[in-house]
Amino acid sequence: MNTITFSQSIEGYLLAANARRLSPNTINDYSFTFHKFKQYLDDDPPIAEISVKDVQIFLSNQNHISKKKPSQLSYWLICFVDLVS
Repeated sequence: MNTITFSQSIEGYLLAANARRLSPNTINDYSFTFHKFKQYLDDDPPIAEISVKDVQIFLSNQNHISKKKPSQLSYWLICFVDLVS
């Protein structure tokens, strides 16, 4: 069975984002968000093993962002939903 890691998923997602002609700023923001999540995971697990709870805990620990910019957490959530859909 071929297991796709989180990093491989991100690579594919960013290629697709470029193909969709998303703006460079959007792609950079997505890259930054996914990089922070990967640091949080402290590993490169198969994408299928990342749970909703993992994402929820990660987002809930981003208080420093939500206090400055509440819409940032919503944006990050969109990034993750877009990745897995």
